[in-house]
Amino acid sequence: MFSFFYFLLLPAQSVQKPPQKIVMGFDGILDYALPMKKVEELFFEGDYHGALSASLDHPSKNWALKDLAFVVGSLCFLGRSTEAETLFIDRSAKISFELLTACRFFLGLGFTRSSDYTKARHYFALNLNELSSKSSVRSRFYVYQGLSFYRYYCGKWRSALRDSGRALEAALRSGFIYGRVLASDLRGHLLTNMGQVPLGIRTLKDARALAHSIGNRGVAQAIEVAILGYEAQFGLQPNQILKILQRHLKVSAGLQDTYSQSNLMLELARQHLLRGHFAEASAVLDRAAFQIYSQQNRRQEVLLSIRYAYLSEVTGDPARGLSFLQAGKRALDLEVDHVLSLAVLGMEERLARRLGMVEKAAILRQKLEEESHLFGGSVNRRMVERSVGIPATANEGDPLGRIR
Repeated sequence: MFSFFYFLLLPAQSVQKPPQKIVMGFDGILDYALPMKKVEELFFEGDYHGALSASLDHPSKNWALKDLAFVVGSLCFLGRSTEAETLFIDRSAKISFELLTACRFFLGLGFTRSSDYTKARHYFALNLNELSSKSSVRSRFYVYQGLSFYRYYCGKWRSALRDSGRALEAALRSGFIYGRVLASDLRGHLLTNMGQVPLGIRTLKDARALAHSIGNRGVAQAIEVAILGYEAQFGLQPNQILKILQRHLKVSAGLQDTYSQSNLMLELARQHLLRGHFAEASAVLDRAAFQIYSQQNRRQEVLLSIRYAYLSEVTGDPARGLSFLQAGKRALDLEVDHVLSLAVLGMEERLARRLGMVEKAAILRQKLEEESHLFGGSVNRRMVERSVGIPATANEGDPLGRIR
């Protein structure tokens, strides 16, 4: 089905009016209106508010049970996972296993992003435990994409990469383009963080192109933000990256994904800090803080505390930096946030050295070395090698079937 935007791109004389339906206007006069898009179509285009307006929030309250996964997914992507869970519990008794796995997948994503890892683990585990040889190929996508996503957050990147391959295979076999977008996106993050930067960024660009092909501007923009973040992190386009980040921050203001906007601000602040633009960095961090705390995303709260700690150090107040880190550590879940914990440890060790706390710095450096053996990828390990002068190896200890 062509979208309405397709007709806008055609020359005026070649545009054919789509089938119309007659509706009663507020003034009692019959009006003509374009047919309403399906909930599924709106969801895959990334219009989560629109999907809810056509279903859960529609005045008739009469929407099809087959759209439950898209309603649940829309709520989760808008940060309303608790509402999504209530709806799922009320209406999931009579849906197919494929829809069930989709709903659980979106709930797992939503609760992971809000750092409610117990609930996230519960839904991902249910999908895995109920998977069988009779399950549909698309169901297998939801199961393995969920596992890969959760393991990525836990820093178990080798296992996550394996599962993302299974998810991508299932999406390809079932002709599920949206699934290919999600699987390629996550795979790109994993490859980049594990040190395969060119391949990882190329994979992310493939995912971005697929997102554009299904009209999902929001996901495409989120992937673009991720690509920009990695290009900034790894020193690509060093002369243009600041302007590029600022331009994309303006563009992203009209999108529904506040999570990606916050990530963009955190990276922009980091770039200002690296360039010695301390006033600009402080202003961006204050702006990011308002959004991050209002969304209650604990992972971003930790990253924010690290940025503030570094700003405090470079402006001559490392003791204040430690207080920011203490606040960030309270937001950590030490059973899951292993990679973030390494970042906090690294900054804490740096500040301890600056403050002349030799014994504390040595203890932190030892802990950093030990934990870097278990979690994260080659980038983290190379950082530790430079810091402590000894090589690190990876041993995730995550047998097939375990989630944590």
